[in-house]
Amino acid sequence: MERLPLVADPDEERAGWDAYQGLLIGEQPFTFICQADRLVGVNKRIRGAVMDIRGQWLNVKDWWIPTAERRR
Repeated sequence: MERLPLVADPDEERAGWDAYQGLLIGEQPFTFICQADRLVGVNKRIRGAVMDIRGQWLNVKDWWIPTAERRR
């Protein structure tokens, strides 16, 4: 892999990347083949929530509720 960025010949480069990807495939412990469809929502009082493909808890440390909207 260290020499691949230095290869100028496209055919040689392709062969090198194919070999590299073959090694990765052989070494990986498992493969994710699907992700469940789901609908995720957050109460409108919550501020700072950001969700994406990586999950709904990505930035939970940054979530907050305005003082006036907090329930006691």
